[in-house]
Amino acid sequence: MSEYIDTPKSPGTNRSLAVTECRTCGGDRFVTVSLRSPRQSYWMSKKGIVPPRDRFYEEVAGCPDCNPIHDIEGYFPGGRKFRVMDPAAVRQAMTQ
Repeated sequence: MSEYIDTPKSPGTNRSLAVTECRTCGGDRFVTVSLRSPRQSYWMSKKGIVPPRDRFYEEVAGCPDCNPIHDIEGYFPGGRKFRVMDPAAVRQAMTQ
């Protein structure tokens, strides 16, 4: 039995970073850069599941003004490479 079963889960935060009062992100250190509607996968179509068209996924990036983490790259499971958006690209995406 795990000793962590009754431990309440806290929401994801940047507790290790100092509190900020950024005008761009309101202190969240992340900004929304795009919204995308859910897609119906092959599995969903076989099960008769239709994703709602009035809901969207928020795609977020680090705040270009206060998030200190901008130079990160790595690999997803399966080998596909990812790289965090640089601040200039984040600012451009926020204006579109």
